[in-house]
Order: sequence, then C-alpha cells, then structure tokens
Amino acid sequence: MRAFVLLLLGGGLIWAVLVFFPNSDEVEAGDPDGAEPVTELETPLDQPVPVAVVDQDRPVEVEEGQAPKVSNPVIEASGGSDLPIGRADEIEIGSLILHSTSAEVRDWIVASDSLLGRNLERGVMAFSLAVDGQRAEARSEWKKIEQPNELGPAIKWMLTRALTGDMEAPWPAKMVPSNPLEHGMAMALQAHEARAWLAAKQHARAASLISKVLVAELDSPWPADMASMTQWSDTCRSAQSGHRWHSKGVWPSIDMDVQGGDSLTLIRKRFVDQNPGKTLSTGLIQKANGMSSDVIHPGQLLRIPSEPVTCLVDLGDHWLLYMIGGEVVESWMVGVGREGDETITGDFIVGDKQYEPTWWPKGMEPVYYGDPENPLGTRYIIWLEDGEKTAYGFHGTWKPESIGKNESDGCIRMHNEDVEELTRILPVGSSFSVRF
Repeated sequence: MRAFVLLLLGGGLIWAVLVFFPNSDEVEAGDPDGAEPVTELETPLDQPVPVAVVDQDRPVEVEEGQAPKVSNPVIEASGGSDLPIGRADEIEIGSLILHSTSAEVRDWIVASDSLLGRNLERGVMAFSLAVDGQRAEARSEWKKIEQPNELGPAIKWMLTRALTGDMEAPWPAKMVPSNPLEHGMAMALQAHEARAWLAAKQHARAASLISKVLVAELDSPWPADMASMTQWSDTCRSAQSGHRWHSKGVWPSIDMDVQGGDSLTLIRKRFVDQNPGKTLSTGLIQKANGMSSDVIHPGQLLRIPSEPVTCLVDLGDHWLLYMIGGEVVESWMVGVGREGDETITGDFIVGDKQYEPTWWPKGMEPVYYGDPENPLGTRYIIWLEDGEKTAYGFHGTWKPESIGKNESDGCIRMHNEDVEELTRILPVGSSFSVRF
C-alpha cells in the first residue's frame, strides 16, 4: 500500500513539472528577444551561409582597442544577385535601407506593389528590422522566405549576420556589391555594428567600421545624406577618442623620449629630422597623446603616429574626411565655391597656416582680421600645387549657415571651431585630394 501511495505521489509530481515548467530549450540562448531559432531556411542561423569563400582564417585574439588582423573571407557576387528592378529603384531602396527606419522601408515595399518579388521583399524587411533593433520581428519575416537562394550570396550573408548578431565572425575582406541594394545593406550593417562595438567600448573596431561607412557614403550612387553623415561623424569621433586619440590605443607609432629643455616644437623638429618624408604638427602630438596642454616633462614618452596624415574633400557632397593611415579620424561638413567660382579639384600639399588671417581680395586693399568684410573666419590653411601657392585654402567663416552650400569664392569654408581643429592636427607638408 505504501509503495502504491508513493507511486501516485511521484506521478503527480512529474505531471506538475510538465504542466507548470514546460521545456524552454526552444528559446535561443542569449537572444534578448526570446525568439525561437529560425529553422525554415536551409542554412541554420548558427552556421555560415554557403557563399564563395577564399582564404578564410579564424580570427586572432586581440587586445581591447585592437582591430582584428585576419585574412577575411571573400564573397563573390555571383548568381541570384541581379535585382528585378531598374537602376533608379535600386538606388532608391539602397539609400532608403541605409538612411531610413524599418517603418519607412516597409512603406516603400507596400507602395512598390511587389516590385522586388516576395522573397527579396521579406529578406529586405527582415534585414531592416534587425539593424533597427527589432530582432523578433525580423525573425518572423525571415521565416516567411520560401526561396532563400533568390536573395543572392551577399544579401544572404548580411541577413544571417544581422539576425544572429554575431559580430565576432570576420567581415569579408572584399565583398563585391553587385547593386545599390547590397551596397546600402553592407553600409547599414557596418554602421549598426560600429555603434554596438562603441557601446561595448571596443573603440578600434568601432572606428574601423564607421570609417568604412563614411568613405563609402561619399562613393555611393546616391547623394550623401547630411543627417546620416553627421551622426556617423559623431560616432567616429567617439570611437577615435578611445583609439587614435588615446595614448594607450593600439595604433602604429614611433616613440619619442622627452629630454631636458624639450618643447613640442623641438620634439616635432627632431622627429621630422629623424624620419625623412614624414610630417607632424605639435597639435597632432598633443591630440594623439591625450594632452590638455603643451606642457611636457623630461623622461615623458610621447607616441607619434607613424602613418601618413591626409584629407579627402568631396565637393559634391560638401564633406571633408581627415584620415590617418587611410582610416577616418575626423569628419566635417564644408562649404564650397559658388557657380562661376568653383573650387578646383586635384591633389595638393598643405602650406602655411594663418591665425586670425588677413583677406587679400584681388585688386583691392587687404581686409584685416576683425573687419566684418573679412570672410575668412579664425584660420586659413594655404594650398600648394607643384610647390607653388594657390589662391585656395581651408578657412573659417562668420556665416555658419553657408556650410554645406556653394557660396564661397572657391575656398573650402568650415565652421571656425572645425578649421581650428584642422589647423592643429593637419601637418604642413601633408598631401590631400579634392574631388567632385
């Protein structure tokens, strides 16, 4: 009898556990949305998408702040990547998925009347929701895709990465977007991951990704979006504050020991003498070493960036990128020459810098700093071409509303605080390019 009672009690206990504590293994570990893993597609989310891959190595372990040094996979755009729409629509949806919200992407899809086809529409919608932070909704769209191969290898790879949130896997060393949609999706994913790495205080990784986004926007088939460029520039600035603009950041450098009687000017001169062909400014020394003043002490170790400093100015997009070693470190909106006084394009060298500059209008008396007729703002940086001064330069302005417009006499016009920073960190003798 006692055994029978124990059997009944045991059975009741098992029934209670099954009813009140159901199996929760269906919820994916670490998924903040508590969503079910997607199983409808032929490739599980925890496995790489089958694409053409070349030289795929495992990521190396890196210190905080150090970008991964790996030979990354190459995704070749081949098969299933051509879109069933015209070039104008390709550009529109590519720009939209990069610059707009998932709600605006959905509105476009609804209004387009199945222009992309059902599978690609669902893939695009799932991606947009994922980078918008709505992963549960993104998975729901993902589950509706009936023919995943119609997405093409690049879109499939990016969508899987966005849904899993796996940022540790290496980015392809050379992803070849075959259309503006893939171009916009790649940039949107990189911007999304840059923000995530910044939140995780992985400054080098964030800086590397957002640099790619800023450069790619100026190379895109759509006009640069000013609001997005401003937001990405802020992200870049925050990331670089813990990377290139931090004395303990992991970036290529040459160490200089401070000796008795040294100043930043003497350090700069000694560095240039010891490293022919390299350029340096005292402001760059300060910024790279996180110094709030120019005071230095004997025995102090200063790190000097060993990679070249340069700038890229895009006249059509009204933007200036300041780069060290090809990575964007600072980024500003600028004003350019008006019609009839267009800014010239080409490759130039940084010339002398003028503080509180005098304006020398052709055929007229000089207009000194402080005169309301002087349009140069607080700084002026001369452009050299073939070793000779040009009539062009970077300068400030007393008309901040003209930034982003074609209103100068041909020079690159900047906010005063921006040109003051550029004057500090752009060494004389550095090269830069101006393009349209």
